[in-house]
Amino acid sequence: MPFWFNGYELDEGTIELRLGGEPVPIEPQVFDVLRYLVDNRDRVVPKTELLDAVWGDQFVSESALTTCIKQARQAVGDNGRDQRVIKTSHGKGYRFIAVVAVDRAAPASETVTEAAPSDDDDELSAVAVPPHRPALRVPLMGREADVSVIKRRIADRRLVTLVGMGGIGKTHLLRHLDHALAADYDGGSVLVELAPLRSGDALGPALVDLVPGADTSTGDPIEVFLGWLKPRRCLLLLDNAEHVASDAADLCRQVMDRCPGVDLVVTSRVGLGLAGESIHPVGPLELDVAVSLFVERAFDGGADLDPDQPELRTLCRKLDGVPLAIEIVAARAPLLSVADLTANLERHLAASHPAEDARHHTLAATLRWSLDDLGSRERRVLEEFTAFAGSFDLAAADAVASVDDVTDSLLDLCRRSLVVPGPQNETSRFRLLEPVRLFAAESTEADEPSAAGAARLRHAEYYRDLAARADRWISSHALDRGMVTMTLEWPNIRAAFHTFASDQNVDAMTELVVATGSYASARLTVEVFRWAERTYELVQRTGVAPSPELLAILAGSGANVVELERVNQLMAAVDPTHPSPHVRQARIVQDWYQGRMDSVIHLLDRALEEHNGEGGYWESTFLVLRILPAFGPDRRSPDLLDRLEALAATDGMSGALFAQVGRGVRLAWLGRPDLATVELDQAVATAEAFGAAGMAQVLHSLRSSTHQETGEQDRAAEVLAEWIERAVVSGGWSMAAESLGWAAIVLTDGGRADVAAQIMAARRAAGYRYHQQYEERLESQINDALEPADRAERVELGGRLGLVAAVELALDELKDLATTS
Repeated sequence: MPFWFNGYELDEGTIELRLGGEPVPIEPQVFDVLRYLVDNRDRVVPKTELLDAVWGDQFVSESALTTCIKQARQAVGDNGRDQRVIKTSHGKGYRFIAVVAVDRAAPASETVTEAAPSDDDDELSAVAVPPHRPALRVPLMGREADVSVIKRRIADRRLVTLVGMGGIGKTHLLRHLDHALAADYDGGSVLVELAPLRSGDALGPALVDLVPGADTSTGDPIEVFLGWLKPRRCLLLLDNAEHVASDAADLCRQVMDRCPGVDLVVTSRVGLGLAGESIHPVGPLELDVAVSLFVERAFDGGADLDPDQPELRTLCRKLDGVPLAIEIVAARAPLLSVADLTANLERHLAASHPAEDARHHTLAATLRWSLDDLGSRERRVLEEFTAFAGSFDLAAADAVASVDDVTDSLLDLCRRSLVVPGPQNETSRFRLLEPVRLFAAESTEADEPSAAGAARLRHAEYYRDLAARADRWISSHALDRGMVTMTLEWPNIRAAFHTFASDQNVDAMTELVVATGSYASARLTVEVFRWAERTYELVQRTGVAPSPELLAILAGSGANVVELERVNQLMAAVDPTHPSPHVRQARIVQDWYQGRMDSVIHLLDRALEEHNGEGGYWESTFLVLRILPAFGPDRRSPDLLDRLEALAATDGMSGALFAQVGRGVRLAWLGRPDLATVELDQAVATAEAFGAAGMAQVLHSLRSSTHQETGEQDRAAEVLAEWIERAVVSGGWSMAAESLGWAAIVLTDGGRADVAAQIMAARRAAGYRYHQQYEERLESQINDALEPADRAERVELGGRLGLVAAVELALDELKDLATTS
């Protein structure tokens, strides 16, 4: 659901912040912070709650949140002084204070509610309820925009069919349409309940019963009904037409032809297929509305839940906005905690619900009715689609389904609202609502476990191969395409890995880890490192020889969490001449963090020679790493910049990134760090928008060094602190630890050599070494600034400090230097 404020649009569907329709580049954590604050804009959100909501179980310091808040303010044109969007409540937390518009599609004047709203509904406007209809007990929630759109559809077409899966709320919406629209017709409205009818033959008698004083002894009852209806100006509503669809369609056709003053609204799980019919899909509720509905139904049963509880929002996400599912589970909230309801969701969805229609007594009964109405081919396809996690495209559907040409079956499932269309970019996307997926998957496992396993295996193999293709794109000039594909398909790639892991398929697990390694390196995705660990454990148990690339990715994981001894052990088992970029990257990291810079430069030169002209993630990464130690006057190479600017010819966001980096470095080498900083600032923003978190962190070090060269100690300290915090937030402790060397230089130049001595000692104790040139410079400066006894004391303290504490100490001192210089 989009939110608008101060000219910005925060779109949960596309996960974008836009200004004037153009995306504003922000990191995923910054978007999550903004969204959470907007979702909870009626209160101050405590810092601990924000940390839990955005980072979950991952350990991050409060300074990481401070950085995210700062970036969020910058993204929406706010600042810490004026605080027009995000207000700091000192000692408590943050609150979103800008005025937010939730839905631009439904003007306030068209909002529909009950005639006599309760005190809780005072923000909604009311319209009169027709006197022949009793007031509705349950208010309309989250469907106001639907009412507005349906009114326009009726004016254009006369016949509107509300289509959606069972339990999605079609009948509830129809009742509110009856109240909202009946007053517009001289003859009011006529509501026909079709659910009780066992067959189409019962339609005529049911209709004629609505005609006052009708003589049913002679004549066709439908003709009697049409004769009574013809002179009237009224609204005819037919509820639950799917099981008598053919007869209902014939009735609607005759009403359209013979009763010009009558408009029709029908609810059905499928359209009627009539000329002039306007289909209005009734989809899931938005998350905020789903939470409100859950809280209200739980309150009806005696439970008073906090709508801001993060666990409740997680539960409602799993219920996927299906009202019947929400009501069934919420009815158990007075007896069970939200955590218990979430943990055993499938069992609770099978609970009963006191619906008037027997088909809705349980969600399982509702979905069973829908599945029983499917042909054998469509049911088989739906059950095979339960292998998907998240959305999928037509090619994936065709690969997973066991039938030839799945398109017609897929479209039929969409018409029945069992599969729903998702956001479309270059290709159409589809997904199953989570309650549908859970029920269909359970049915498949019970009826045909082998068929379910075969579909999951086809799914896993398809996404393993897709990940391998995307990995090749990431290593080529199609870098943008590869990154976008990996991001879009990540839920299915994750599901594929778990399928292979459950089958203990070591080879397939390894292939998928290797295929996602470049993406994980670019985005600092720690999840792939966990996959690598799980694969390696299985390799050791089974006695299979580990892949050199698997060992290299594990070594990268070890460096990421500061386990340099393990890095050395793993890389000792890898052939140093192995041509894989993963192996070369691991060797570079191994040498870089242990101060062997000459070896790093040699490895980088060889890598660049072999990757010449390929473009993509690896060549660009090796190139930027090669440029980093070339900032000394005796190491600068115009050839490096020429190669970087050649990559800038790549189309898309990656080309723009390389161009900005190239210009920034060239300006820095030309002695214009002020202009270089502007270019590097833009490069950081592009890298973050592109999802290249690793590149963004490297660029932060370049930004800091340009400020250092101009004597801007405060800005150098500020940028470096920001970089270290980003490394910690992403779980990249190795980057944070490596950056302590540069932090020591900045702090020493800023008059804080005592702290520099301490953090450098902690860094050495963890196994890190800096480039010899900088180590010698630091030692000399620290020795000049400190008395021998003081220096010895600081070194001893640093040796006992530990790396995490050293990072925290450096952050505090850098921030203090940034504000006091």
